[in-house]
Amino acid sequence: AQLFADHVAVAINNQQLIRAAQLRAAQLRVVHQASEGLRAIRELPALLNEVARLLYASFGHHQVYICLLEGDELAVQALCGRVNSVDQLESMRRYSTATGLTGWVVRNNKSLLVNNVAADVRYVAHPQTRGTQAELVAPISHEGRVLGVIAIQSTKTGSFGQNDVHLIEALASLTAMAMERIRHEEELRSVQEQLSRNERLRALGELAS
Repeated sequence: AQLFADHVAVAINNQQLIRAAQLRAAQLRVVHQASEGLRAIRELPALLNEVARLLYASFGHHQVYICLLEGDELAVQALCGRVNSVDQLESMRRYSTATGLTGWVVRNNKSLLVNNVAADVRYVAHPQTRGTQAELVAPISHEGRVLGVIAIQSTKTGSFGQNDVHLIEALASLTAMAMERIRHEEELRSVQEQLSRNERLRALGELAS
């Protein structure tokens, strides 16, 4: 019986190691897809929707949502899961950074993993995502400045581990870099348009002279 039990224990341990390796490989594929795909996106809404879609398609958790910081509030910008667009939100499209798990992440600029939200007084339930048992939130930050958050919710307690934290932090970092690239490109286009307008006005002035 002891010999049999030892063999079973080894088999279970091997299976757990295989599952962990498969999960890690899947996470690395997501990061690679994001690093390749986000480069081509030139508009912010499309960027955030793609990040949410990638996370949900890869792991199928209850809900993925992305919020951007606007003053002292977080504004929901992209969703995938039980709710798939901001238009489907009946309430809480914006909320204060003074409350909730996401608010804590913004104030501290640190990731937060809560595998049992019922036991955490900071958690604020959303009426349209009832059944959430665990939540993982990471800040989208650039040069120490928080731009927003990425959050993943699960209907099972204990759903998230340290590898999930690494994944969401990597995606948050890629998202922040892509957001900054889009901002710089928009500023460059604005300058080019202004120069073009100035050149047209100069030509009209010369013609008038």
